[in-house]
Amino acid sequence: MEKVIDKSRAYEAYRLAWDDIAKLLSDQIKAVLGRRFLLRVWPEDQGYWGARALHGLFSVADLNRLLDAVQADAETRMETLPEDSEAVHGFGMTLGSLLLKAALQADWKCEMVEDDALWLIGFVSSETRPYTVSGLLRTLNPDTLMSAKDILTYLKDNDSTDRTLSDIRLRYYAAHGNELCWRYPISDGIHAGAFILATKDGYLSLPYNSMDEEDYEILVLDDAVFHDLASLTTFLSDWEDFSADLTDAMREMCRILEGGEEDA
Repeated sequence: MEKVIDKSRAYEAYRLAWDDIAKLLSDQIKAVLGRRFLLRVWPEDQGYWGARALHGLFSVADLNRLLDAVQADAETRMETLPEDSEAVHGFGMTLGSLLLKAALQADWKCEMVEDDALWLIGFVSSETRPYTVSGLLRTLNPDTLMSAKDILTYLKDNDSTDRTLSDIRLRYYAAHGNELCWRYPISDGIHAGAFILATKDGYLSLPYNSMDEEDYEILVLDDAVFHDLASLTTFLSDWEDFSADLTDAMREMCRILEGGEEDA
């Protein structure tokens, strides 16, 4: 898989040969159906590609299992499932792209079809965008999360600190493989920082103003509040401005120090 980074537009693009895509899709189909299909994948025209089994057919039941595995929408199902037969030789680009994303554990903005390869434009992987790609937050069952009322009661009864909050994070990690809690370490103009915690009822902001040497952040529970779209958008914008400024400054510091070492 050939990688290209366009620094002027700040996106990554990957180029995959059709034979490589065929193998990736074959592996992903085997993981879902339990049996392997050897595939031919090819460009049908400038903006579309398809996949076809070299041996055997995909039954309607097979296609439904594949569609379920990638959480396909109604439009993709309508495009993929045959209207007047019980089995087909292959499937189109819509299901193919979803299976390819599952195989690569990645997402991308668009595709560009060439005669010998497929370009994946705006590529992001599960390593760099774990929530966007995996869909973890979208697929969480709220019943597996604690209610905000129970969380606030537990924190109030146990000193209201980050050390107490870690009990909830560990509980979430055991259930979901993720703490579902994020530290927001810059001021919103009222508090020094906050934690954002996923709850059964929504995304709860737990602010703090001070720290303890042993128990770390001391939470201001009287100011705990649910985020809405507007407040989260503000948090996100402020963080991006802060981190961009700091990141650019540190990069320039590194360049200056690197130049100083070369001069020495």
